[in-house]
Formats: sequence, structure tokens, C-alpha cells
Amino acid sequence: MKLITLLKILDKVSYVIECLVIEANGEAKSVLPETIALVEVESDLTLTERDRILGYLRDACDAFRGEGAFREEGRNVRASAGILSGLSNELWQAVLKHPQLTSG
Repeated sequence: MKLITLLKILDKVSYVIECLVIEANGEAKSVLPETIALVEVESDLTLTERDRILGYLRDACDAFRGEGAFREEGRNVRASAGILSGLSNELWQAVLKHPQLTSG
């Protein structure tokens, strides 16, 4: 995965987390699907990378909406932020290990 791709996705994920923390739920509600759409069409991702990232994003979306595995407990903004935080951490680890930053 290219460094710029990692950073684009990380930027979107970080923004959604910020929205959830400050309770700007309307903004989070619109940016989260945009982020999913971005990842779905990103040509620099392998199928495995895309599936892993989309899994996090879709789980976060389900938690935010109270759907899927979160249907019984209902909407859970904290769970959504926690899921995205895990994705953010994973993306940062990939950035820090990226060949463009570690070579030289």
C-alpha cells in the first residue's frame, strides 16, 4: 500500500473519530460512508488490505447506527469510536513501518 493511501484513509478515520468525540454525529454519519466508498475504490489496496479496513469501517458504521451485531444494544457511538480507534492504530503502525519512511 502506498504511503499516501495510508495517510488519506488515516486522515478520514481520524476525522470521524474527532466528530464522534465532540458529538458531531451528523458529520460522522456522512463522513463514515464516504470513507467506506473511498476504500472500496482505492486501487492501491490489495484485496486483503481492503477487506480488513472495510471490516473495521463497516463494524463502526453498524455500531453507530445500531445495526448488525449492535442491533440488540442499539446505537453505540462509543463502540464506533473504539472500533475506529483500533483501525487508526493499525494504520499508524503501517505508516511507521512503511518502506518510504524506514529506508535510508
